[in-house]
Order: sequence, then C-alpha cells, then structure tokens
Amino acid sequence: MKKLTPATLDDVLLSKLHEKSADLQCKSWNYTRGHARTFKDAITTQMATIQNRRCAYCGAKLSGDQLTRDHIAPKEHHPEFTFYPENLVLACTFCNTECKGAIDTVTNKKAEYKQCEFLIVHPHFDEPNDHLTFVGGVDKILIKVLNRSSKGRETVKMFRLASPERTKRRAEDAATAKEVQDIAHMPGHLRDAFVWVQKAKLGIKVRVE
Repeated sequence: MKKLTPATLDDVLLSKLHEKSADLQCKSWNYTRGHARTFKDAITTQMATIQNRRCAYCGAKLSGDQLTRDHIAPKEHHPEFTFYPENLVLACTFCNTECKGAIDTVTNKKAEYKQCEFLIVHPHFDEPNDHLTFVGGVDKILIKVLNRSSKGRETVKMFRLASPERTKRRAEDAATAKEVQDIAHMPGHLRDAFVWVQKAKLGIKVRVE
C-alpha cells in the first residue's frame, strides 16, 4: 500500500449530489447518467492516474476491465459518504469483492468523514509505513505488522496479504516489472524486490514465514 491523494471534483457537482438524502445518494450510485455518472467517471480517471493503475490495497496491477471503485466506508452502511472523493479508491476485484465486500470499516463514526476512525489502514489518511512493512528479496517478499498496529493487522487479515498466493503475486509482479514509470510508482517493498531480482537474474522462490 501507499498513501494516496483523493480525486479533485467540482464543488458544484458535489453540492448537487450531497443535497440528496443519504438513502437517495446510495441509490443514485447505480445511475448510468447524470451527476452520478459524471462523478464516477471522474473518480475512475483521476484515481487510475494517482494509483498508477494499481489496487489501493494489495498493489496489484489493474487491467482495463478491473478498474472497480471501492467505498472505503461501505455505502451500504454509510450512504451519506457515497459521493465523498476521500471515501473512494480503485481496487482489484479480489480485494474489493472477495475480501472486503460490504464489511463495515468504520469503528467510530463522526458527522465529519475525516473525523471517523477506521478498522483498516485508510489509503488517503494513513501512512501505510507506520502500520506495515515488507521484507523483499529473491527468496521472500513478506508482509509484517509494525508496532502491534491494529489497523495493520486488520488490513493484512482482510485482504489476505500474508497468504502464500498474495506473497507469490507480489514476487511475480516485482520480477516482471518493465516500465521505469511503473517501477517508480510501486510501493517500496515491490521496488526493492524488483531491484534485487534484476541484480540476481534469478527466478523467484517464495518462502512464507
């Protein structure tokens, strides 16, 4: 993970969306035209660039048909935050659907979104390096929780970041990265792993601890 900057949207557009009731905001998310469509298209376009087309949670590269938008605080539980740019990121289908789904990530809700407390590392508000660290190398790319961080622990658990499958995927991603721009936007652990892999000129062997 890496800390992200929220998309920037027109204040007039946001005002029109937020003037609706919370339930209607949630319902209108599925509209295929109008203000909701404009908002969703802008979020997708901006966040694809900000995230360098990588999942906000696991860092996996996103292909054209995998640019799914995820509400960090699920709109099913917090409809009033449906159209908050700070509550939206792009995520891979696995993280968005199979792992997170509609799980409520808010542990202490406030009227002001930025004042809410969250179960997991928040992509826009938290510095991931305060909660998680990685050990990268030719034979291992492992994730560890720092400072007994509850957010770090819940993030690893929710998105299965310590599973053999996810560890192997991180290793393969580092081994196959080619574009300098892509490498520059990688989270630190993937960048370090890529450098080691290129130096070693060896295949990846994953060891899970």
